[in-house]
Amino acid sequence: MPAEIKTHPATRQASLQGAVFTFQSDKDRFEAVDQAFHYRGDVTLTVRDEQVEGYIFNRDPKATPPRIEVFVKGGDEPQIIPYADITAIAFDKLRMTAWEMPNSRSGALIKVEPAFHFTQPFAFLQIAFLLLVFSLGLALKIIAVMLIGVGNVLPEIV
Repeated sequence: MPAEIKTHPATRQASLQGAVFTFQSDKDRFEAVDQAFHYRGDVTLTVRDEQVEGYIFNRDPKATPPRIEVFVKGGDEPQIIPYADITAIAFDKLRMTAWEMPNSRSGALIKVEPAFHFTQPFAFLQIAFLLLVFSLGLALKIIAVMLIGVGNVLPEIV
């Protein structure tokens, strides 16, 4: 059950997990859908008094009517939901899992995974190590260019 009920989504929280947004205006609805789109977890949408749980992967606020696309939990294909049909959005627990969706050409299921998993142990150490290796490689290239450049200038001076 959500820990907090909000009636206006304009205020940002450190974490939206557990928050529920209901709408007093279309502006509130658009702001909440925008936050739900950027949320990296599942949401539970109340759509015409029906609960739809899934992951919002696309939104089109300029379409007529404005709509979102959702990977519905347990569904085979994404579902398109008009903004006007959404009466509430509940932010579920964050999950960094993969989704399966059908390939539009072959129909075979393909796995869509998050770009990077920060939930892995030592993820920050891995990033720091990669940055260190990159910076050392860059430093060696700069030194090599400086030495080659000096070597080419010396014969001209003599």
